[in-house]
Amino acid sequence: MSTIQRLDDAFGRQSKRAKLALMAGPGVGWLLTLILVPAAFLVMVSFAEINSSYDVVWSFSVSNYRELFIGESGLFQTPFVDSLFLSLRISGATTLLTVVLAYPVAYLLTRLSGRRFKLLLFAVLVPFFTIFIVRIYSWLSLFGSQGLINSALLATPLFSEPVGVFEYGVVAVIISLTHAFFPYMLLTLYSSLEGIDYGVIEASRDLGATRLEIAKDIVIPLSLQGL
Repeated sequence: MSTIQRLDDAFGRQSKRAKLALMAGPGVGWLLTLILVPAAFLVMVSFAEINSSYDVVWSFSVSNYRELFIGESGLFQTPFVDSLFLSLRISGATTLLTVVLAYPVAYLLTRLSGRRFKLLLFAVLVPFFTIFIVRIYSWLSLFGSQGLINSALLATPLFSEPVGVFEYGVVAVIISLTHAFFPYMLLTLYSSLEGIDYGVIEASRDLGATRLEIAKDIVIPLSLQGL
């Protein structure tokens, strides 16, 4: 390779880097300004103190973290830690429930076509077209103390008072979050399942594999990237 060619390659690489920096620079700067700078400020404030007027006193202190993690009953016995663990349990239950519900629907979508595919896809994407508060009130109209389900249950001799399934509890939060995030999980799993070669599934059936074995050994492993 001649010296001129080496120089051309070097200038070409520098030109590509300059173009990449020019295109990515504004976005990276915007993210740094709106995310990292406020986060750094919050970290700084967490090591400061707050006076009786709720003004920040810029003196180094770990009292905020002591109050966060150490309660009157001991380590991690604080309302903040309890709220954190409750949030983790709710998020775990919501994720598990969403995956269990979305997997079969996503697999069904990969097997449908034409009008049936469009109708099912539209049905599961309806939450995208409604605001969150409307979804909450729709659940309340079903599961609330005066909702359709409780009204039907109270009409039978088996129940004498409303069943508070959805009223201001953990179950209510899990149901509403599952309903909200179900379309996102469904679309992600659908794109992953759509890429599976259906010939592999047909070959496994010809070799005597059961539906459970196909799901366990082929479908789920090949679609894990969608999770």
